[in-house]
Amino acid sequence: MKCYISCISLLFVWLPFAVGFEQEVVPKCGPEVEICEFEWTVEYLETMVVYGEGGTGNPVVSRNGSLFKRTGCDDYEPLTEAEMKNTIMADGSYKVVYAINGQVPGPSVVVYEDQQVVVKIQNNLMYEGITIHWHGMVQWLTPWMDGVGTVSHCPINPGESFTYRWMADPHGTHWYHSHLGVERTDGLAGALIVLPRPEPETEEKVDEYTFEKDYIVFLHDWFPFHSIEINRELAWGLTRYAYGLNESQCYDTTSSTDGGGVGFTPFESGLINGKGHTFHNSFNASNADLDALPLEWFEVKRNSYYRLRLINAGMLFAFRFSIDQHDVQIIAVDGNDVVTMAAESIIVNAGERVDIVLYAGAHQENFWIRGETLEATANGEEVVPGKAVAVLHYSGANKDLPTTERDVCTEEDPCRVINCPFGEFPQSYHRVCMPISDLKSTKEQMEVHPVPPAEPSEEFDEVFVNFHFSSGADVPFTPSVNGHNYIPFSAPPQIYPIGNDTHAPCDTQDCGDNCHCSYKIKLELGKTIQLVFLNQDDAVFGMAHPVHMHGHHFHVLKTVYPTYDPQTGRIDADNTDIQCNTQSCNNPHWRNRSWEQGNVPGLNLDNPPMKDTIIIPRKGYVVTRIRSDNPGFWFMHCHIEMHQVAGMAVLFQEGDISDMTPTPEGFPTCGDFEFSEEEFKRLTSGKKTTSFQNGHAEE
Repeated sequence: MKCYISCISLLFVWLPFAVGFEQEVVPKCGPEVEICEFEWTVEYLETMVVYGEGGTGNPVVSRNGSLFKRTGCDDYEPLTEAEMKNTIMADGSYKVVYAINGQVPGPSVVVYEDQQVVVKIQNNLMYEGITIHWHGMVQWLTPWMDGVGTVSHCPINPGESFTYRWMADPHGTHWYHSHLGVERTDGLAGALIVLPRPEPETEEKVDEYTFEKDYIVFLHDWFPFHSIEINRELAWGLTRYAYGLNESQCYDTTSSTDGGGVGFTPFESGLINGKGHTFHNSFNASNADLDALPLEWFEVKRNSYYRLRLINAGMLFAFRFSIDQHDVQIIAVDGNDVVTMAAESIIVNAGERVDIVLYAGAHQENFWIRGETLEATANGEEVVPGKAVAVLHYSGANKDLPTTERDVCTEEDPCRVINCPFGEFPQSYHRVCMPISDLKSTKEQMEVHPVPPAEPSEEFDEVFVNFHFSSGADVPFTPSVNGHNYIPFSAPPQIYPIGNDTHAPCDTQDCGDNCHCSYKIKLELGKTIQLVFLNQDDAVFGMAHPVHMHGHHFHVLKTVYPTYDPQTGRIDADNTDIQCNTQSCNNPHWRNRSWEQGNVPGLNLDNPPMKDTIIIPRKGYVVTRIRSDNPGFWFMHCHIEMHQVAGMAVLFQEGDISDMTPTPEGFPTCGDFEFSEEEFKRLTSGKKTTSFQNGHAEE
């Protein structure tokens, strides 16, 4: 009993209060340090609340267009500069969130390549288990540190601590987030930056650039209620009433210009580094619902270069990122270097990261930084896309919010948009789509990571993976992969043998078109694996899916779209390169059999970009390759959080159990439990018991 009380008491100990987000990239440890350590406490905080010593809080309220700290029923005090900086404002709504060391987003992990990273986590929540996935880390020899609940290790239960230990590899812009349920959308996420080891007596340069500063742009959608509500209402078919179950107005799913679904729930607000505005009554950035709320400001000096590390940590929405009157110059995707490509904007999907170079060459002014959703219509009517905004502030300019407009795209001077989830915008938009596969890896990137060859044939396998909605399932539009709706293991398979066979097998079900099981694909070690991601279904609101693969970064060799009506931009006809044999397209193959064995025409085998998260266009496909050289169980899933938890996922077993690194001694276990009546009798027979009759104990 004494241990029980001491453990539970941890849940109510007040630790740190809220802390502001650090936008600059600052390493925790120097490059000479072998082991870089972090200590985190996960606890509850509430947005729009100022916390004092001891844990007491005062709500932040708006009065006459200004923010105040409420100290009594009718008593208010102005916020100090420190309170304004350290309070989790979000979008001005009140919401209990999961905070790490008092921060939302969580504290940035900035380390150097090949450092050993140690993160000790104390879970001070009341009833939620947690895990942390290190998104972008390949976890060589440490698959049980990948942080996927039900795959890598058991959840960290309330009152427990868990120590993650892994090597920082590869370098680049990455991030971390909870990988259990829908916790990441409610605060459990942050930036993970792995810096390349500095070369002697040189400054960090990319091409001809020397960076004045290195900034993190942590971008995501935000909702004023807990994500579990969205999850359950989606499962129960209640999203039509997303404005309120008792509201007269119903919600119509929003669509992109190609007719694909975008918002199965209304966009509420977007945050950049934890700050944002709502625009429910206005879509002019200078007329937000509550102007007094702080936005993130990025300060620059004229004629200098800056690195911006974009991370979309969102639950659902992709963002088209741009900066008024400035080009964005892409230099890396998902942490992998590419030859510089300039554009008016780039689309960043959930889970993706993009590094851009910003040249501060404009006049001394303030400019809007914009992230706009891809929403175009709802029920056939045009809609204004949702957005997140921040401020690019030139040193010496005033502190007023910008009045700038985004660049105008014209027929004579069309705008280049990179990473489109569709092949074309309507002609009237004057935007030219460029798929991410058209970027080129740098020479240095290809020297380290050449494309795995298709020869010899015995060392080449091709795997088709269809991410789609199964309209033929018992529940229409069931999220699936190859017709399989993923059921999680009850014990993580990576902690073998404890996790062995604790799953819903697929081979005992009829998976001809749709089934519910723990879908697993086995990859042999030492082979070139050509992964063909497709997105083929007949769902009315089918949509593009951002797919993330754990344990690998893949070469993106080709992106193929369906055909579009050039006037409207809507899908005109399906792509026919792939032959489907069922409604769910769960066993596809190339229609032209000569394309097998790596002979797909148009593959970039010289310098393709590398990624770990890729957008799969609706009715299209993407061809990628990896080398199966990382033994472990690796999750692959749609990174729209509600799709993943609803079953749009598959588990890859890479190699045999004997090829995988054993778990460390004392590694925690979990799983189902039951015991028989015979065992119960064996344990209790012949034992003295006490019974209660008529309110009295009797021997």
